[in-house]
Amino acid sequence: MEDLDKEKVVVIYNDVTNWWYHYYSDSENAKLKTLAPSCLKLSRRKLTPDFGDFVYEYGICHPQIGQSVTPGKSIVLLKTTAIHVDPQTNETVKMPFVVGYFRVSKVNEHEELIYMDPSESLLLLGDPIKLDQCLAKTLFLDKHEGYWDDPQLFVRRIGSTLRNRMARPHEVEIIVREICSRFEKGALNYLENNYKELSRC
Repeated sequence: MEDLDKEKVVVIYNDVTNWWYHYYSDSENAKLKTLAPSCLKLSRRKLTPDFGDFVYEYGICHPQIGQSVTPGKSIVLLKTTAIHVDPQTNETVKMPFVVGYFRVSKVNEHEELIYMDPSESLLLLGDPIKLDQCLAKTLFLDKHEGYWDDPQLFVRRIGSTLRNRMARPHEVEIIVREICSRFEKGALNYLENNYKELSRC
């Protein structure tokens, strides 16, 4: 796969449906004290999405995504939750991360597949965006003041907020801009061959 053009400006369309998508990571099996790309790959118990071949089988989960996206325009933001051991406290830590996005290239309604556009998709498992309280306040303007302040409820509230959530244009813009910035600064894109290599670990 050719690298995404690092000078390319990603166009965000306001007249289409974009989505947040949560996938289950393999971090619960990793038990690592440092957050590594292997923590953030798709759980071995899950079948989709296939980041190695740029395809997401929406018939298995979230069929509403496949039924509402516009090929060539819609963007899906990729989020997961990492579980790792804090080396200072030795406690298990659970934290949401935004790891990338993909542009919908085409939809196969018969086989219920979404194909990702290789030239406009990024998966930064080595440099994900930590979805903390500060970022949540910036992204999710529909939540009242103080909604994100309780650290004990934060991860649960992120999960409920993003369940079946269409991504609003400003949310897409903020995330895509930051993902592209990290890629331009040298973060590795883990789609296709890099993901296949990681999956063999």
